[in-house]
Amino acid sequence: MMNRIKWVVGASALTLASGAGAAGTGVQAEPDWTLPIHDNQVFGQVLFDRMEYQRDGDNELALWDAQAWIGKDRNRLWVETEGETDLSSDSGDIENFDVQYSYRFDRFWDIQTGLGAQTTFGPSPNLIRSAIRPLLDCRDLPPTGLR
Repeated sequence: MMNRIKWVVGASALTLASGAGAAGTGVQAEPDWTLPIHDNQVFGQVLFDRMEYQRDGDNELALWDAQAWIGKDRNRLWVETEGETDLSSDSGDIENFDVQYSYRFDRFWDIQTGLGAQTTFGPSPNLIRSAIRPLLDCRDLPPTGLR
């Protein structure tokens, strides 16, 4: 047992002495070296919760509920929309259309702010509402603090 402990300690010391750490962050790293983690890439996601087409005789409806984001780890642009369109009469409702900027300031916490709009379109008169709403978003919040 003691030989095994000595071997593990010896292997750990060899790893540390050989400089097998992350390049750019070790003791011998030059200040102008780039960091090894490439976290400056832009990612995105599009998610449709609902994308439907309904037909009942002469009535045709299209319904949607979608959200998308594009950005980096901390800064993102969110677009969320939900609505329905009567394809037979070219009228419908956009229940919400939100464009929001999101900043992640901690592991599970985002602050979002943006503009939102609701509208009705078609042969009937248009009704447009807009709002500015601050939002503290708890995306990806763990269910409990217990581990």
